[in-house]
Amino acid sequence: MRRIVPSRISPRRAGQDARRWGATWRRALPAACAACFLWGAAPAVAQDQPGTVALDPPSPTKGYAVTASVSDPDNITAGTVTWQWAASDDWDGSTGAWTDIAGATDDTFAPGGNEVISYLRATASYDDGHGTGKTASAVSTAAVADSVCEPGDVLCATMTAATNTFGGIGWRRVEAGTLTDPLSGNTVTGFDYNNQSYTMDYIYSQASPARLRFAIDTSGGLSKAALTALTLVVGDLEVLFADDEAGTSTEVFWGISASEHMTAGSSYTVRVFQEDQEGTVALDPADPEVGTEVTATLTDPDSGITGTTWQWASSSDWDGSTGTWTDISGTTSESYTPVEADIGSYLRATASYGDGHGTGKSAEGVSDSAVEASPCKAGDIYCATLTAGTNDQSPSLQGVGYIYTDKRYGSLSPTTFTYNSQDYEITDIFHNSTPLTILYLDGNIPGQTIKSLSGLALLLNGETYHFADATIFGTPGSGAQWDLSGDAMTDGTEYVVRIPNNAPVFDDGATLTVAANDKVPGGEEFGEPVTATDAAEDTITYSLADDDGSSGDYNSFTIDSDTGQLSLGSSVTLDNTKDYVFKVEASDGADTASIDVTVDVAACNADWCGTMTAGTNDTYIGYETGSYGKLLPSRAV
Repeated sequence: MRRIVPSRISPRRAGQDARRWGATWRRALPAACAACFLWGAAPAVAQDQPGTVALDPPSPTKGYAVTASVSDPDNITAGTVTWQWAASDDWDGSTGAWTDIAGATDDTFAPGGNEVISYLRATASYDDGHGTGKTASAVSTAAVADSVCEPGDVLCATMTAATNTFGGIGWRRVEAGTLTDPLSGNTVTGFDYNNQSYTMDYIYSQASPARLRFAIDTSGGLSKAALTALTLVVGDLEVLFADDEAGTSTEVFWGISASEHMTAGSSYTVRVFQEDQEGTVALDPADPEVGTEVTATLTDPDSGITGTTWQWASSSDWDGSTGTWTDISGTTSESYTPVEADIGSYLRATASYGDGHGTGKSAEGVSDSAVEASPCKAGDIYCATLTAGTNDQSPSLQGVGYIYTDKRYGSLSPTTFTYNSQDYEITDIFHNSTPLTILYLDGNIPGQTIKSLSGLALLLNGETYHFADATIFGTPGSGAQWDLSGDAMTDGTEYVVRIPNNAPVFDDGATLTVAANDKVPGGEEFGEPVTATDAAEDTITYSLADDDGSSGDYNSFTIDSDTGQLSLGSSVTLDNTKDYVFKVEASDGADTASIDVTVDVAACNADWCGTMTAGTNDTYIGYETGSYGKLLPSRAV
C-alpha cells in the first residue's frame, strides 16, 4: 500500500491561499453580507436610535403658537405620529411634575393665561423601522412669558417716551424714540390693515390742549377713515379711532386728562387692534311660514370668517329671552324650509365659525315670530302677497292695489307664472271705484290670453274669482276684471294673491262600475283604463286606495301607474257572489283626485268568457287582433 505523505506548505503560502479563498466568497455574496465574513468579527446590527423633538420658537410667549417637529434616524412610519403637550410649574431643567394639557394633541399649541410662568413639553408617540411604541419629547428653554400683545394685533410694540419738538412727550419717527416689536426686537415703522400698508409718523401726548395724537402717512391715498373700527392702547389708556375728536386727514386726536399724559423716560406698550366683537345672524324672512325657505346670513365685524357650519333648532316655548330649543335633524346649511311640524314654534339658526380673532366663535339669530301655516299651497301655479296702496294713475286705472309698471304701491314677488308651458306676467292688480278687480297680463307674449286660463281661479284672501267668469278688459290678451260685489281692497291691507293648482279630473266622474267575470285569470287586465285629465297638462300618476268602508278589496287588484289599466292580482280568483269596491287615485304631483270604482263580477258558465269593443275594419265590423276593438281577457282559461 502506498503511504500518503502530507504535503508541506509554507506559512507564507497558507496565508496567500486563505486570502484568495476569502476574497472569492466575498465577491460571490451580496454587498449587504460582506461584513458577515470579516475575519474574527461578529455580524453588524443597526442600533435602535432615539428620536428628537424640536420646538419653534423654543422660548414660548402667551398667545403665540409653538410648533413641535419630530425626527428619528430609524425612519418614522408615515401617519403614526401623535402629540401630547404638558405644562410644569416646577421644572428645574432636569426634574419636575408634568400635567397634560387637555385637548393639546396637535403638533402646534398656543399657550394661554393658564400656562404663563410654566414650562411646556411636547411628546411625540410614533412607530419607526425598529418597531412600535416609540416616544420622543422636548421641553421649552424658558417658561411661558406673559405678553400684552395678542395674536391678530394690527400693531404691538414698545417705546420709551421722549420729549420732541412738537411740544409733546412720546414718539416721533424722525427724532425721538423708536417703536420695537417685543417678540423679535425689530424696529416697527407701520402696520398692515385690510390689505393696506400704513406708515406711522408719530404718537405722543401734549399738555395744551390735553390730547393724544396719532399720525399716519396718507400720501399713498390712504385715509384714517378706514381705521375707524380699530382701537389704540397706549399704556393704560385705551381709545377708539372712531372717537377722533378733531383730527386732520392724517392725524387722529383724542382728548385726555392731565393724569394720563406720558412721562419722558417711561416705557409704554402701544397696541392697535380690532376688538373681538360678536357676530350676528339675520333671518330672511324673519316671520317664517310653512313651505317658504328661510335663509340665515352671518356677519362679524372681525374680518376673516372661515369654516362656517350651521345648525337650525325650534322652540315652542320661546318668550323672547328663554326657551327650550331642539335641534332639527339634518338642517346644517344656511337655509331651511319650515314644515307643518314647525307651526307654532320659533326658529333659531346658529353659526359656528372662526374669525380674525381665532376659532370657536358662534352667533345665532331667532325668528321674529313663530312659524305659521302658509297661505300658499304646494303646487300653486302662482302665490304672492301685496300690501294695497292708492295709486294716482289715469282715471281709468285709479284705485287701491298694486301697479307693477310703477311699483309705488306694493310689491308682488314673483310677478310671473307658467301654465300649460306658457309664461305669463302680472302687470297690474287693483280695484277701482266701480268696484272691479282688474288683473292685467302682458299681452305682448304670443299665445298668452285670458281665455287660455279659463280653467283656473284667482283667489284674493280666500275670495275666489274664476277666470272663466272674467270680463275681458281691453284687448283679448291683456286683462280680466271681476265684479267684487262690494268686497273692495283696503288701502294698507295685505292681500294674498293665489292661482291654485287644479287637481286631475276623472273622465268618468265620481263613480265607475267595471264589468268582470269569475274566469278572469290572475294577473290579467280587465275593463277599460280608468283615466283622468289635468288642465295644466301635468303628468298624472295612478294608484289604488281603500274605499271609505276599509274593505281592503283594492289588495286584489293592481293598476298601471301610467295608463290607469286595471289588472287582477297574480294569485286572485274573483268571487261572483260579491262586488269589489275601492278607489282609484290620480295625482299630478301637487293635488290628488279619486274615483269610487266597483268591480261587478258575473258568473261565467263556460270555459272562457270575455268582453269586446267593436271597431270597423276593411272587411267586417267587430274585433280583429291588433287593429279593431279590444277583447278582454285576451286568452282562454
